[in-house]
Amino acid sequence: MEAGTHYLRNRYYQPRNGRFTQADPYWHTGNMVYGDDPLQLNEYTYKPDIHAIMQSGNLYVYGLNNPLMWADPTGRFIIAILPHLTSFNYNRESAVEYARQWQEPNRNPDYPAYGSNCANFVSQSLVAGGMPTGGAWGIYWFFGTRTTREWHNASRQYQFFSDPFNGFVNNTYSVDKGGINNLAQSGNVKPGDLIYFSNSNSSSIYHAAMIVRVEGGEIYYMHNSGPVGERQASQVSANMFIISLNDLVKSWRW
Repeated sequence: MEAGTHYLRNRYYQPRNGRFTQADPYWHTGNMVYGDDPLQLNEYTYKPDIHAIMQSGNLYVYGLNNPLMWADPTGRFIIAILPHLTSFNYNRESAVEYARQWQEPNRNPDYPAYGSNCANFVSQSLVAGGMPTGGAWGIYWFFGTRTTREWHNASRQYQFFSDPFNGFVNNTYSVDKGGINNLAQSGNVKPGDLIYFSNSNSSSIYHAAMIVRVEGGEIYYMHNSGPVGERQASQVSANMFIISLNDLVKSWRW
C-alpha cells in the first residue's frame, strides 16, 4: 500500500473512490472491440466481443463497477470471484474418445471454432473428461459464446495447466524427438495427458494436442489443426512439453 492505494502488479487501485489511478494497460485499439482472438463470421465481418467492450469501455473502473461479482487481482482483466476448492476425477478414456471423434477436420458445432483450433480442441476434450470450467479457463455464454485465452490459445493454455497452483498438473516434461522413447517407456505419460510444441530455437509454444495412446516406446497424439489421424511425437522436429495430469484434481474454481 502506498499513499492510501493498493498496488495490483500492473497499476494502483484507490479504495476511497473504487477506481484505478491509471488506465487499464491490457486494452487497446486492437482488442477493445473484437477481443484478442476475433471470431470471424465471414470474409468481411468479425463478431464483436461484448466482454472486451464492457471492460474497455472505462479503463479506470474496478471489476465493471460490480466488485461483488468480479475481481481484478492483476489490474489487467477481470475474473469471477467467490472461489471454492473442487475435487473431481479426470476420466481419461472419455477425453480420448472425444479427441478421436472430433479430430481434424471435424468441428463440434456446440463450440465456437477458431482458425487455429488446436487448443480449443484440447479444452473440449478435457471437458469431455470431466474437467470443470470457470475463471481463467472457461467458456461463457452470457457474453455471447466466447472463450478465455487459456481455453483457445496454446501458449496460455500450457501456462495454465502447467501451473501447480491450479491443481491439474502432476508433472511436466520437456523433450525433443530423441527423448520420446525413454519417456514413453517410463510409465509417467498416459493417454489423456497433454502435449505442446515449440520451435526448436524458441520456447514459444505454437501448438497443442491430446495424447491418445502410449505404446511400444512411442507417444501418439491427435489434434484439430493439421494432418488427420494419430501422429507420432518421435517424428516431430520441435521441442515438446508434456503435461502429466492428475487423475484426482483438487483445484480452486471461480
